[in-house]
Amino acid sequence: PTCLYKSTAESISGSSELCDYYTAPADDMSDDYKSFLKDFARSQMDGFEAANGWFFWNFRTEDEHAPDWDYLLGWKEGWMPKNASDPETYCSTTAT
Repeated sequence: PTCLYKSTAESISGSSELCDYYTAPADDMSDDYKSFLKDFARSQMDGFEAANGWFFWNFRTEDEHAPDWDYLLGWKEGWMPKNASDPETYCSTTAT
């Protein structure tokens, strides 16, 4: 995918190094990064559940353009929970 933002006023190119990193296919992601995404998503779900808020993740991105924000791809790859209504807890629920 191209990393070109087209606004109504003008087109703005982003840093190619950052764009290449954030738009790399899921197959190119390291296992450590996938593990981070899994922990991040689980901790976000725990935090929002405890605060009676809403968890947000894009269900799907166009052509898996930003794979780390693609819930469906993360579900397939294993970094998003298989059952979002009952995810594995990440944060401790014990009050200190």
